Amino acid sequence: MSADQSESSVQTRHLWYYTDRSGDIPSFPFAREHGYDPSPLNDELRHKCPVSQIKLYDGTNAHILMKHKNVKETLASGKLSADRRTDGFPEIHPDGHKAKEARPMFVNMNDPDHKIQRDMLEDAFTPRAHREATANDAKHH
Repeated sequence: MSADQSESSVQTRHLWYYTDRSGDIPSFPFAREHGYDPSPLNDELRHKCPVSQIKLYDGTNAHILMKHKNVKETLASGKLSADRRTDGFPEIHPDGHKAKEARPMFVNMNDPDHKIQRDMLEDAFTPRAHREATANDAKHH
């Protein structure tokens, strides 16, 4: 793509690649214009290119999914790993690589290990548990 082309997206093997006016893949995390407001690029990608390639801090490319339906389909495929120790795991900042050396937290585990840990905790997050915790909290305040 030449530098004089306008912003565009190109479909390749069912994935869309967004490039800006310079032909560059956007760097992630996206720059924010105002404090905690999301980057305008979030909205732009969601509408123009909901499955897009991004460039991470270390220069590696990864994909970002901007719509719920794409995230849901991808997670259901079973082709992804939450384990940071997996080769090619996309870290978004330099300190993320330190986590590979530590014992993984359950959010960074794949099934069946993740399910075992989740099953031990999920009863604490039911509507009933919330009502009981709220009632107990009200009694003590």
